[in-house]
Amino acid sequence: MRNKIRLNFKDKELEFFFGLSFLVEFFKEESTDVRGIFDSVKSEPYIFIPHLMYKSYLHNCKRQGKGADLTPYQMSDLIEETGYFKDGSESAKFVEPFLQSLIDSLPKAEGQNEDDVKKK
Repeated sequence: MRNKIRLNFKDKELEFFFGLSFLVEFFKEESTDVRGIFDSVKSEPYIFIPHLMYKSYLHNCKRQGKGADLTPYQMSDLIEETGYFKDGSESAKFVEPFLQSLIDSLPKAEGQNEDDVKKK
C-alpha cells in the first residue's frame, strides 16, 4: 500500500502523506469516516479535494518537522493552474492513490479477495 506521493505543480514540488497517522488525525479533526470522504469527493470535489490535499500536505510537513510553505488558497491556486481534477492533473494523481489506499485498508469480508474490492 502506498501512503505518500510527491507531486510537481509546475515548478513547486510537494509531498503528501496519507498513511494511518494522517487518516486518524483527519477523521478526528473533520468528524468523518471513510464513507464521508468518498461522499465528499463525489458531491463537493471543488471544496473537499483542495482541503484534503492541504491537510495531507500539512501532515507531511508536521511529520518532517517543517513548517508549511503554502496557505490553503495557494494550494487551491496550484490545483487550478495544473488542470483542476481532470485525468492526468496533479490533483487527480493525488486523489486516485489516496482513495485506493482507503479501499486497500478496509477489512475484507470472508471469502472476498482484493480484486473484488477494487472493482467496486
